This record gives sequence, structure tokens and C-alpha cells, in this order.
Amino acid sequence: MRSLLAVWVVFIALASGCSSEGGKEPVGLEKIDALFMRYAGDDVPGAAVMVIRHGEVIYQKGFGWANLETREPVTPSTNFRLASVSKQFTAMAVMQLIERGLLSLDSKLSEALEGFPAIGETITIRDLLRHTSGLVDYEGLVPDGQSEQVRDADVLKLVSANPEAYFPAGETYQYSNSGYALLALIVESVSGQSFSDYLQEHVFSPAEMYASVAFEKERHKIQNRAYGYSIAENGAVSRTDQSVYSAVLGDGGVYSSLNDLFLWDTALYQEELLSPEWRAELFRDQGNGAGEPIQYGFGWRLEDYAGHNVTYHTGSSKGFRNVLYRITDERLTVVILTNRNSYAQLSPLELARQTVDIVLSES
Repeated sequence: MRSLLAVWVVFIALASGCSSEGGKEPVGLEKIDALFMRYAGDDVPGAAVMVIRHGEVIYQKGFGWANLETREPVTPSTNFRLASVSKQFTAMAVMQLIERGLLSLDSKLSEALEGFPAIGETITIRDLLRHTSGLVDYEGLVPDGQSEQVRDADVLKLVSANPEAYFPAGETYQYSNSGYALLALIVESVSGQSFSDYLQEHVFSPAEMYASVAFEKERHKIQNRAYGYSIAENGAVSRTDQSVYSAVLGDGGVYSSLNDLFLWDTALYQEELLSPEWRAELFRDQGNGAGEPIQYGFGWRLEDYAGHNVTYHTGSSKGFRNVLYRITDERLTVVILTNRNSYAQLSPLELARQTVDIVLSES
């Protein structure tokens, strides 16, 4: 029998806010439950799921364990490594500097990072943000067998030493972790602060996201931390929390929780972090140099789902699979954070879409 400690639940009635009769869950919530029961159990890493509608949490539930070794259950305050969901925070930091006039979308990489090879004279901040830089992926430049973790500054060294490009800047879209690691360094260079400190002062604190952090193990201790795991085909579970790439901050190094991501979603509808003009740029299809759509803004993926414009981002790294999925015209957001490598049959993105279907059908 599954331990009662392995699951916490907060239920609020869908859409109307009315309470259910006879102690039953509001209509639709049990359907969301069913989607995520594969993450529940006595000996499995878990998931944290939240649905926000019109500024209110209408569903929150944790499944499984944040830490199998110490039997810590997933809770609303459990902090997961966001992986590439972190890119939206990097993009926010860069756009704040642009709004303040300290940087421009048309600034050249070689200007923003002095000493970058000549190829940086053709690459703009816009290219880095929208993944049209053509820069070589740093993951492929790390020597086989390296055990020491790569940092953002190491990405600069690796890419500078291998300044080839996949294509001329702006020509096409190709997702680039290298570009976002360099953006974190640009934030440091322009602001005079470490990337982690900049986010803390200018993004997390104004949004009251006090538990969120761009994690540097020498400086930070993460409270209520979820550790990442891998599940083998035979069902065996092993801790695989960090990889050689996990210390790079700009492309995936932020830790956060459902509690803080509720505040983040709220802040994205307000003006404290960024003016409406510049905030709209985050969610606009930026296109390539020829103006062709690429289904990417700045730190956000874009799609049409069920007739709605969606802004979202997934995050996958060793031991974590996540998604933050927003339909702004419905004021509907789904957050799914998991501390396992396995999709358990469906990816978090697919689960988010199915959750949206349930909520909209019951509204």
C-alpha cells in the first residue's frame, strides 16, 4: 500500500470555485489524478503538478518522492532543477537590461563579450535569444570522459576555441544551449553582478520567489530539494542528479518550486519585472532573419493548441523532466515538475496538453 506521506493534495473547485458535494472531488480533478498516478508509489521518484486558472490555483498535487533515500515526499515547496525551463529567466534578465538601455537586441556578441572570435561580429543578442546564432553546441565539445562539471565561463572557452558555425547567423532556427550560456555571461558583463545574484535581485526577489536560485554548489544550499533519478527498463531506480553539464546556469541551472512558479506566472501578467512593450517581445514569434516563423520567442516556445496560442517551455536534464505551459487568453497555466529521467509513457508536455483538455472541457 502506498504511504500516505508520499502524496499531498490541495483541491479547489474548477472554474466556478464551488465546493463539491458529499466530500467528492470537484468534477474533472479525478481525471487529472489519473494522468499522474504513474508517478506515485512507495519506491519511485515523483512529480509536482499545478493548474492555475484566472490567477488561482485550482489543482495541486504531489506524487512519489523528492528524495528516495530520506523518504522526503514532494510538496508545493519542493525545489526541482528546471533544466531548460530556466531559459525564460535568462531571457527576462537580458530584456531587463535592454529596457534599461544597457544593451540592445542588435548588439553584437563580440561587443557584449570582449575578445570573442570574429564570428561574434555577425551574431546579435537577438540571435542568441531566438536560437538563430548558428553557434556550435558546447555539449559536443566537452572531452569524452570528463568528470569535472562545465560552467558558463567554460562554455565561452569551448565555443571561442571552436568558432565554426552551423550556418550564418539569422539564417535559420537551431536550438542552442551554447547561446543561453553566453547570454548569462553577457548579463554578468553588463550588470557587474554574477548571473545568480542578478536573478536574485532583479527577478526572483521582486516576484517574491525567495526559494528560487540559479544554483552554484559552492554558494547555495537548496532547501526542500528534489534529487534526480533514472529508472531502468527493469524498474530499478538509481540517483542520477547531476551530469557534467548541470552546473551551466544560463541554459538550465535554475531551481524552483510550485509555490514560486505560481508567483512567476502571476508576475508575467504584471509590469514590475518588465514593461508590457518588452514583455510582449518574449512571447512573439521572433522569426529568422528572413522573417519566417520559427515558433520561438525569447526563452519561450510557441504553439497553437486547440485553437489557443500557447507559450511554454520544456526542460530535460539528467534526472529531471519538466514543463511550464501557459494559455494566456484563458488565463490557464499548467506546471509539471518531475525528478526522473523516464517519461513514464507520456512526456510532461503531452501530460500538460491532456490536463488542458480536461480543464477546458469542465469549464
